[in-house]
Amino acid sequence: DAGGNPTVTTLTQEMLDYVSLDTVDAITEDQTTLSANLTGVGFELPGGEFGWSVGYSFWKQELANILDSAKTIGAVTGNVGASTVGSLTNNAAYGEFYAPVFDNGTQSVGLKGGLRYDDWDQFGSGTTYQFGIELSLLDDLKLRTTYGTVFRAPTINDLFGGVVDSFPTYNDPCDPADGSAP
Repeated sequence: DAGGNPTVTTLTQEMLDYVSLDTVDAITEDQTTLSANLTGVGFELPGGEFGWSVGYSFWKQELANILDSAKTIGAVTGNVGASTVGSLTNNAAYGEFYAPVFDNGTQSVGLKGGLRYDDWDQFGSGTTYQFGIELSLLDDLKLRTTYGTVFRAPTINDLFGGVVDSFPTYNDPCDPADGSAP
């Protein structure tokens, strides 16, 4: 109202209560991990001991995204969707090494590397690796370079998070509050 009078409505709390409801979703995520790792030194090199590590890991995630029944049958406006349940399992084996090939107290050269194999139950397997060199030329200068491969596996929520709607925004071109009115 341009005259400053408050807007009068006949809408009562009882009316709002009649058309409103509280919805409750149940989202459960469980994770199980198991790992084993062996680390040691192999032999002496001119720069120090050759270090190595090997290991295995098991990782499983389970997700249950159970939406309120009013959302799954479309009995509410907004946030409708479908319940989802799923699991993601990974078995991985890996090995790493560090080889200090030279060290005279001021200058040093080291080589490092790693190899990892991942087997995912939902989408296959893959091998990644890394190789690197570390050079210490002066007391305050160290150069490192690394070359490797990597991949990003989808998360449990990427795979089983469920489909939900969103609330798109809208700007009224005639509303001077958003700065776009002529």
